[in-house]
Amino acid sequence: VEGANTLKSHGVKDFKELNWGDLVTDCPTIVYLVRPNPKSCKQIISQIKDHKRRLEEGRFSHTYYVYFVPSRSYMCEQILKDSGVYYGILENNIREFHLGLIPFDT
Repeated sequence: VEGANTLKSHGVKDFKELNWGDLVTDCPTIVYLVRPNPKSCKQIISQIKDHKRRLEEGRFSHTYYVYFVPSRSYMCEQILKDSGVYYGILENNIREFHLGLIPFDT
């Protein structure tokens, strides 16, 4: 909850947990912060393909960014490439967020 509030204070309009359902949003930019695992990649693929289908029906267009935490993975990038959502959609928008140790108050 605190992380969501911090993001919203920096201009994030909407904050949702990644799942298998359709992502319905009017935000033009969608940023995924995920661990590099196959399940997360398949959920992202499902949402992008749903948006692409709606775009072909004349609806809204989105720009997507995927940030892998703490680092990118060849396996995940390959899953995205094999699915058909990498080239032209995510090709230049996959990054990594190096999350170091986070100090906790004791």
